[in-house]
Amino acid sequence: MVPTVHKATDAFKKLSIEKRGCRLPHERVGSEHLFRNYSQKACIFQCMMKNVVRTTFNLPVVSFAGHVTVFMQSCIPWDYPLPASFEGPQPPLCTSFVESGETLSPLENFHAAMLDVDRSAKCESRCPPNCEETTYAFSKDTTMINAVENCKDSAARKVNVRIF
Repeated sequence: MVPTVHKATDAFKKLSIEKRGCRLPHERVGSEHLFRNYSQKACIFQCMMKNVVRTTFNLPVVSFAGHVTVFMQSCIPWDYPLPASFEGPQPPLCTSFVESGETLSPLENFHAAMLDVDRSAKCESRCPPNCEETTYAFSKDTTMINAVENCKDSAARKVNVRIF
């Protein structure tokens, strides 16, 4: 694994966000923050959550016959953050219980909405990239080993530990 650290110079940091085309960790977006520092991924996540909750709150779900059968109520999974100042009615916690007439549980509806590509693209366009970050390049070896054969050899049973 090879880490790469991207750091902005002081002169670059003094430029406006518009000129830089990126945000620094302390430059959070909006008044509601789910995360302490800005990152594009955190911005997209927060945007998606707000969008999902706003657009799925009591939406009618139409059956194949064209009749409204149930209302899909928005919810938030118990382990997802939600700012106390979230606009509108506070959504309930998601359950995996499937009501009569529903095909998906509220939790499955939430996750399906969070995976919506169109919503994600809209949020990506609103969230500039990071000016500073650490990225990691890695590779993996997928060579199959025969543990039984390798362990027959007494030399293979010795463990070498190297501390870097």
